[in-house]
Amino acid sequence: MSCFFKPSLALAKTIELLGGFKLRKLGGSVVKYRDVSICVQNMNSLLPPGTRVASIHLNIWQPLQMQLSRGGKARYARELLSCRHLLKNEGYTHVVASGPMLQSIDTDKRMAEVGSYTGHAIPITVVCLGTWLSFRLARMLLLMQGRGLRQTSNFSGQLIPLWQSFRVIKMYEI
Repeated sequence: MSCFFKPSLALAKTIELLGGFKLRKLGGSVVKYRDVSICVQNMNSLLPPGTRVASIHLNIWQPLQMQLSRGGKARYARELLSCRHLLKNEGYTHVVASGPMLQSIDTDKRMAEVGSYTGHAIPITVVCLGTWLSFRLARMLLLMQGRGLRQTSNFSGQLIPLWQSFRVIKMYEI
């Protein structure tokens, strides 16, 4: 499918698509989201009328807590993938997502990628830094518990791969 977005967005559009600060929790899941339908319609005239787009905010603290318990990594991935069903129930047709767990969404073949772009570096760096710090904290706590890092995801402590994963923002049809 064709890409709906320009390769790089301005600061205001990146903040708007990342969800801003007014986020709602989706059902009982780990996912926080915001309706960005108007923003996407203003950016792209190719979407059919009536399209509803949600921006997925990949929560920083919830994954940290879940990964500290046994089986938390798998439980987090399952809840992230189940957000598709919850969003459809809310009437959404598309989702905009970014973050270190984007590879988990990419494995769900029911969600077709329809667009990809690069966000502005400033808000992406702020979000990435908070995530990196939380991963460093979780890594330290796991090591204190005597657990290996194999049971975790993205706890390598390297900021550059994490930053690159946040720079890519993808749009999926659900």
